[in-house]
Amino acid sequence: MLANLSALAPLCIPLLTPLRGAQDLAGVPGPTYTRTTISATEGVPSSSVLALCFDAGGFLMVGTTAGLARYDGSRFESFLASETPGLGGDRIQALLTDRRGRTWIGADETAPSVLEKGQFQAICAPEALRSVHQILESSNGDIWLVGNRLGRYSGGRLEVVESAGVIPIGPPTRITEDPAGQLWVSTPNGVFCGGPEGFDRVDDRSATWVTTGFDGGVWSLTEEGDLVPLSGGSQETISFGSILMEEELTRGPDKRLVISSKGVFSMMAAGPDRTELSFEVIQSPTDGAGTIRRVNCLLAADGADLWMGTEFHGLDYLQRRFVTLQPLVPGNAADAEARLASIENVLPLSNGEVIVHEGKQDSPTLIGADGSRRLLQAPLRDYAGVHYVAEHGGETLLSTTKGLARLVGDRIVPDPMWEGPG
Repeated sequence: MLANLSALAPLCIPLLTPLRGAQDLAGVPGPTYTRTTISATEGVPSSSVLALCFDAGGFLMVGTTAGLARYDGSRFESFLASETPGLGGDRIQALLTDRRGRTWIGADETAPSVLEKGQFQAICAPEALRSVHQILESSNGDIWLVGNRLGRYSGGRLEVVESAGVIPIGPPTRITEDPAGQLWVSTPNGVFCGGPEGFDRVDDRSATWVTTGFDGGVWSLTEEGDLVPLSGGSQETISFGSILMEEELTRGPDKRLVISSKGVFSMMAAGPDRTELSFEVIQSPTDGAGTIRRVNCLLAADGADLWMGTEFHGLDYLQRRFVTLQPLVPGNAADAEARLASIENVLPLSNGEVIVHEGKQDSPTLIGADGSRRLLQAPLRDYAGVHYVAEHGGETLLSTTKGLARLVGDRIVPDPMWEGPG
């Protein structure tokens, strides 16, 4: 069913604009991805995908301009407002599944709704809150909804936050939570900080985006295009010009992916104390052939894989692949070509190492993240035939021709309870 498989160019292209602190990674080996595109012909309600999340059962929920859908890996089940009581609209702008397993839905020009135990329910009238485009579950379990107003859902009721003292908050653009549990809201009337007990304005510049830095400090993007630190250790402002930030996805302690009006950026921690930020464009909205491939939303899948919702091409599934595999023997060795041709399996590990099963070799080779090579010690040649790898509970399990084994240092240790082809 997953059709239209095509290679995606390595995610490292020149910067569109010279941003301070950006890194030049040209020529540095890194991961590449293969792209599988799932379009309307495979059942996506619309080729414009605006929001993604996984539901409580692990199924992919897809919000599009023409309805909501649940994807089980082989087919889509669609939900339209005209046929689904409790679902107010079909242009789905925001999705989130909270820790209780409820899926929250924000739709354009209508009230937000929640899907719980198979039933949709609107949580308010559109006059109270509508057009929710971001949903955040805070550390205390409250659900914050960013639409034409700022809403907080807690204890079974919705509260609309309209002002900080005498200062109107105005239509919010984005909300984030810092490590201390404080909430920060960007609005045309400035940036507000607070929580359930109330907010205070901490910056009066009109802001289009707010995010936490890697040291826990908070940054806001002003309407003039300046990314300014509001808390934390940094004192430097980064000029973005006309670039607008729209959504972000954490990819580790020192990296996030950020959707912008100029493509997908990688936002990284910079400086010895991680107080600074650096950016680089990793995917332009226009590919080499001039085709516009705008990204609207991102969702982390297993491992390093990604789901991407695009503007015109439906869903993209990006699956990590390795850029290069160094020869196991010198290229001028007499049997180099024959040995490379006999490689039967390349099995990546989460720590960056790779197990290579070479059919003509008594033991597989472990290639380190630094390019080092060492032979693994296997008690029998049959255990050298490694077919699959699973990592669980800190252990690396190997499915081999002889049976189940464990990788312990440089040794393949058989499990006597599980023998036979696996």
